[in-house]
Amino acid sequence: MFNLHIPAVLHAFASSSILWLRHFALRHPACPPDILTRFAGEPDLQSCQLALEHPCCPPEVLVRFARHRDAFWREIVAGNTNCPPDALAALARDPHRDVRAAAARNPGVPPDLLPPLAADPDLWVVRQLAANPALPEALCRRLAATGDRWMLEDLAGNPGCPQDLLVSLADAGERCAVALARNPAAPAPLLAGLVARAQTAAVRAALGSNANCPPALLAAFAGDARPDVREAAAANPQTPSDALANLVRDREASVRAAAAGNPATAAPLLASPATDGDYRVRARLARNPRCPAGAVARLLEDTYQTIRYRVLVHPTCNNHLVTARALALAQSLRQHEREILRDLAYHPGFPAFLRPMLFLTERRAVR
Repeated sequence: MFNLHIPAVLHAFASSSILWLRHFALRHPACPPDILTRFAGEPDLQSCQLALEHPCCPPEVLVRFARHRDAFWREIVAGNTNCPPDALAALARDPHRDVRAAAARNPGVPPDLLPPLAADPDLWVVRQLAANPALPEALCRRLAATGDRWMLEDLAGNPGCPQDLLVSLADAGERCAVALARNPAAPAPLLAGLVARAQTAAVRAALGSNANCPPALLAAFAGDARPDVREAAAANPQTPSDALANLVRDREASVRAAAAGNPATAAPLLASPATDGDYRVRARLARNPRCPAGAVARLLEDTYQTIRYRVLVHPTCNNHLVTARALALAQSLRQHEREILRDLAYHPGFPAFLRPMLFLTERRAVR
């Protein structure tokens, strides 16, 4: 459940003159439906697209755009999992192939439309169907029998694919092996076999990102020579705590960033990422729901404005914390502190009596 301050901050962002902030609000998983409804009619095409792509976009808005004369908007609606079944059924029969392809990937497409989509005259549409987790077993086997390498790869990554079929795809090439390694439904013996046969770091990195990867393997990946493999292990919540303790201090910034964003990383380990010299580490920490209050307070005064904005919607960034920081910063006349003060004003915890001070500095462009 999202904290009460988060919708208030998102409403403030959505009303900002800064386009980046409006787009940030539209991308946030807790974006209120009224914001999505408002921006679905905006002349700014990217704002409209973000609103329609959001999984919480109101069904009535999606139904309206499902009848749009432009296939671009119908395609976006067809890919939204919140699209009502009746509208999705119509889009699955759309004359434009990209619209049908988007519907084919949507797990909410009515089951009776899956066989017609599998028989679509356009191979592109059929290929998209192979990635649909709602695909029944018979259709999975039918698509696998085609031998099409794109379909085999999508089936290998499909969590709804029968396990015996997944096992048979282990020898279908490197790309299938990578897709299998990422598949959370892949059986444990198959994952173990992939490790034994892994010839490239891509397979190890894919295994390291799998939520069902055994902790012992993740511990081994944490010491891998390749940064992308260590990064995958650093982001996995199943990675053992002692391995995460090393990864949060890794020499590669991308690895440290992944560990900083991992909700399984112990709170005492998250103090150092808040002062890391690489902004990517601090940005990932700002997204970590387990980021402790002390680190959140430090990030509120980060040198990067985008990080300060991100942390305003952190669950721990409550009214008390923002009020305390605002009162402390109001005592300073330095430019940087006054800029931070203006950013804090988006939060409902910002003291109302301090708002007259905001005219003292002009808002700088987002970094």
